[in-house]
Amino acid sequence: MVSPAQKKKIGALANMIEWRVKDGLTRWVAKRFSTDRIKTAQQAWQVIEGLKKMFERQMEKQYGSGWRIINYE
Repeated sequence: MVSPAQKKKIGALANMIEWRVKDGLTRWVAKRFSTDRIKTAQQAWQVIEGLKKMFERQMEKQYGSGWRIINYE
């Protein structure tokens, strides 16, 4: 079972990502896991890690490789 904390983290990470389509998270999960929803804690962990990597790639593309050391207001 997916814990409430995992669901919250997935939601927070998904909100940080600039999706190309309206239902980007749903489509991404469906393509990556061949399912329409996250059912297990293992899947939730994989989704969280995937979203973190996706966010990191978007930030690097937008701000360059030193995006982690930029002072954000």
